[in-house]
Amino acid sequence: MKASPVPVPEDASATPPPPAPKWFTLSLTPRAFTALLVCALLITGLLVGGNLWRPRAVVDHPSLSRDGFLPCKPGPWGDLEYLPITIEPPEEHITLPRLKPEEVRWFFPDHTPEKLAALFEQADLQPAERATLLDRQRWEMLSKGIRVNPGVAVLHSLRRASRRVIYEVLIANVADNPSADFFTLPAKGFEELFTDSRVPRPTIDLVRQLCFPRGDHLVFADLTLALDTLAEYPQKISLVRALDRRPTLLLRLRVRPGDKLEDLSAYWGKSVWHKDVVPMLEALHRVPGSASMSIAWLLPPLPSSQLNTFPLPSQATNELHKDCHWTSMNFFRAEPDDRFQNKVFVAETLKRDYFPISSGARFGDIVTFTRPNGDIIHSMVFIADDILFTKNGATPLSPWILMRLKDVQVCFAEQIPNGDRLFVQAYRCKNL
Repeated sequence: MKASPVPVPEDASATPPPPAPKWFTLSLTPRAFTALLVCALLITGLLVGGNLWRPRAVVDHPSLSRDGFLPCKPGPWGDLEYLPITIEPPEEHITLPRLKPEEVRWFFPDHTPEKLAALFEQADLQPAERATLLDRQRWEMLSKGIRVNPGVAVLHSLRRASRRVIYEVLIANVADNPSADFFTLPAKGFEELFTDSRVPRPTIDLVRQLCFPRGDHLVFADLTLALDTLAEYPQKISLVRALDRRPTLLLRLRVRPGDKLEDLSAYWGKSVWHKDVVPMLEALHRVPGSASMSIAWLLPPLPSSQLNTFPLPSQATNELHKDCHWTSMNFFRAEPDDRFQNKVFVAETLKRDYFPISSGARFGDIVTFTRPNGDIIHSMVFIADDILFTKNGATPLSPWILMRLKDVQVCFAEQIPNGDRLFVQAYRCKNL
């Protein structure tokens, strides 16, 4: 479209027009200038695809969550979102004896001198290591096995393959090796363990050097050597806290007006806690668009108060056996029953009050890990998808957390010999 010609004054029609200027000056008042600028911006927006006034669709999908939450698989539990995080014990949980461990001694139960020598030969030791470990002066013959003083030099020099052969035996008998502190660390996320810690780089590198691979993870069992590189107690505490970091999940339920409230209520409203869960679901259901809440609001009072916390150190003696079984079997109880500290009582209760299920696990089911010989070594509570409420140990350093099934399996795979596997079995209470 061509521009209209500039009108020529009548009294100048006989005079040749002056040359057209290459630019012109426009004088505007501030108010007029502002109005012109606004018009220009509006026109620009319309020209660029007309997007300025076009309504934009609001993408409400967990995988695109700005706060990092990811979607769970769809199921009767509704629209769940999770965020992986790590928590570490507070400084009060790190005791002084742990920062000053005793000299390392290896104990090999049920080993004869011949059997122990064969193990060291199998480890493919270097000549100096073989000479040290086969030196009978370093062996202490006990009624239940043999205790060995490996020496600091051997602990430093062992190659990964050799370390793994020996330490696999020690891990299988961790109860008989009180001086050993075993840590299962992520191979891919190793560096993240020390994020924001005060652990110096040389110590971190030493920890990695002393690890050996086990599946997709690393096993570290030489805390004494790492602590010896640190002169200050704050650094020692930071190292132990970093190694004790535990993966857990923040889990939340998103509810939309179009969701079937009766289905959500049927899934989450178990036992007498139905009266507390349903009003919360109804409240979220009335919010326009969508609303979410922490899964802690949907748990019974006991696990809700425990989630992502550590037992108090002052409770260590009494809480020592309040482990995974005590946690799982008391999940729905208003008052915990301490008889579930006894594994025999746990087995009897599972047999009497529960029945095994092969699929379709739902909120509140008990999930167990069983050794090939039938011994139950761990139990936890199914929440949703493949997420479970678990306490992976009986000490104050083991928090109550949410974990994925595959990650819990990694934690307990070290308790069975190589070549064997853990069996997973779920149980449902007859009265729920």
